[in-house]
Amino acid sequence: DFSILDSFGTYHRSAARVLDALLASVRKTVSARDIAVAAAASVENPLNRTQNLADLVDKDLARRNLGIKTSLSFYAGVAVDGRSEDLRVQRYGSALIIEPGTITEVIGSCAVAPTGASIQVDILKNRTTIFTTKPTIPARQKTMIPGTLKSNATVAKGDVLQFKLTHVGSTIKGQDLHVALLVRKA
Repeated sequence: DFSILDSFGTYHRSAARVLDALLASVRKTVSARDIAVAAAASVENPLNRTQNLADLVDKDLARRNLGIKTSLSFYAGVAVDGRSEDLRVQRYGSALIIEPGTITEVIGSCAVAPTGASIQVDILKNRTTIFTTKPTIPARQKTMIPGTLKSNATVAKGDVLQFKLTHVGSTIKGQDLHVALLVRKA
């Protein structure tokens, strides 16, 4: 929640300027700490620069437009003791969604590049892929080519996401793979 309130329940005008600047960069991932730090730095004299929070026009729209994102991370090719190990074609993990949102981006990399073939990643939402083109890490590369998300890449409370590998390198399998989904909160 980006509302900047003081102990009297008033909204700071200087924080509103910060919010306006943040709204101008909707695609930027912003943490609550970033907003609080920026707002705190902009408040010169809070007692002379306040208004009621109720006067802020359409708080819900402003919140949605801000596009605050969260990430959900998966990893593969890492042993329980933290050592890197070869990737395998298998399901590696799952996550239960607790907040609705839209998946906006999938990023990933591995510590040991595959050779002979690419690594291919799939994320399933309730047992159905979220991609029209699945992300890959090409042979001899360490950075993921993101793939293409389906147009309805939304998640709802109670959805289950599963992370699996459908292909790995044929000579060197690849190791220590980390994949993150960026989710814009609804």
